[in-house]
Amino acid sequence: MKQRKILHFVYELIDPRTDAVVYVGITNNPNQRFQAHLNDTETNIKKKKWIEQLQKEHFEPHMRILEIVETREEALEREKHWIRHYTKLGEQLTNISHHGVKARSRTYSSGPGYYCNAEEIAEELNIRGRLVVNSDGYDLG
Repeated sequence: MKQRKILHFVYELIDPRTDAVVYVGITNNPNQRFQAHLNDTETNIKKKKWIEQLQKEHFEPHMRILEIVETREEALEREKHWIRHYTKLGEQLTNISHHGVKARSRTYSSGPGYYCNAEEIAEELNIRGRLVVNSDGYDLG
């Protein structure tokens, strides 16, 4: 029997008014993490103010899944990759950083998680870069 692992999702938050990438993060539960972004549980003041401004204008950020990986370590590495990538493109990310390295000040969900082989699910669904999480659930963009 195949051993199942918890999947880790590397995601970006996008400003729906401009399509700009504003934040890059990781989670093992995209719905729960998206709700945490929306429900004022943020310690990142810059990101919190951005989300509050969106909500005042009757918008909410879009969460797009960039990658699905099998280990937390790989997710952290890929998160760094995407932060560097968007920074080089000139995106004004709200990620907390210290000398160019993202601070590790997050708490991770201990919810049910997602169990499957990351390669199998990505191949089967063919959704890399297209899966968007919103308050209504998932949408293939």
